[in-house]
Amino acid sequence: MVGTFLLPSCGYNKIVEYEEAANSQWGKVESAYQRRTDLVPNLLRQAQGLSGLDQKAYNELQKAYKEMSSYQMVSEDLSKSEIKKYMSAQEEVESAIGTFMAALRLNPETADIYRDFQTQIEGAENRINFERMKYNEEVSTYNGYIRKAPQSFTSGCMGFDERPYFKAETE
Repeated sequence: MVGTFLLPSCGYNKIVEYEEAANSQWGKVESAYQRRTDLVPNLLRQAQGLSGLDQKAYNELQKAYKEMSSYQMVSEDLSKSEIKKYMSAQEEVESAIGTFMAALRLNPETADIYRDFQTQIEGAENRINFERMKYNEEVSTYNGYIRKAPQSFTSGCMGFDERPYFKAETE
């Protein structure tokens, strides 16, 4: 009974609020990536059967799209390893899109498809970048809060763990 009255003073409610804000923002990140993934079938449909199209690039994009479409991320398990797996699948799609776009650019028959898709993909990539930055801001607020006393005791006892950030890949 006494513990019920102490929970608000130890930051529990704020921890939950900040965690939910981070979860909500993660959903927006996934939505932005999904928007990009949703562009792929239309591109494949437009390019299907065109003469002179690099079939290898077409097949790689089709394969990456199918793999990404079957990937399921569980929002409750936003661990570093899960985000890394998710990002790896997204990078496969990004790479395949880049290769396919290069093939389209080289083919005079596909100039219109290339130009239209380039505009759409740039918008999707900008949205992804924006949502990832907002996610990092929410995670920063959450992580910073749960690491401060007395919330650090509450978060430790109640199982609230730090969330991973998106980081740029160093290649």
